[in-house]
Amino acid sequence: MNRKRTFGLLMAFHIFAVTALWSQSIQFTDEFISLRIRQDTCVVVGTYTFANPSPIPAMHVLYYPYALDNCMSFPPFVRVKNVSTGKFIPFDVADSGIFFPVEVKAGGTAQYRVEYHQPTPCGRMRYILLTTQHWGSKLHSADYELRVPRTDTITESAFHFTSVSRKAREIVYRIHCSHFMPKHDFSVSWKRRRP
Repeated sequence: MNRKRTFGLLMAFHIFAVTALWSQSIQFTDEFISLRIRQDTCVVVGTYTFANPSPIPAMHVLYYPYALDNCMSFPPFVRVKNVSTGKFIPFDVADSGIFFPVEVKAGGTAQYRVEYHQPTPCGRMRYILLTTQHWGSKLHSADYELRVPRTDTITESAFHFTSVSRKAREIVYRIHCSHFMPKHDFSVSWKRRRP
């Protein structure tokens, strides 16, 4: 093996090692999730906060999965936005989710927002929370909001709601958690009230 090739391999290894180190410096700290039931669709808007305590910029490719089954198909509408910069982010589609890059400045924080509209013809929805465990630390703050038309009734929920407020056309259920590590996903079922 010549010196030029050896040097190239060493540089490639160094870049890979540094990139891996940078991606590990990103911390997932907070999330706010809003689920809005609209007839046979659930509109999900998730805002996620990431922190980078390291003295160098960090980048991490995030896998964002959806709960899919015969009653919850792949969302036909998805968009990802870097709230900190105001720019929409391109993403790659996988079988059961999407991939997109998360970038955080040295010693800073960044917010990303994912919105998707998932068909829910069976009157149930599951939002995946267990992937938080892969980050290895609890969320400082986690807030979940479920908005249901007044014509619908919640029949089952994986979490106990901490507050309920009634609006003109919908009922808003909220959950607040501090230092939170999910032990299960957020699943909810509902049905239309009889007139």
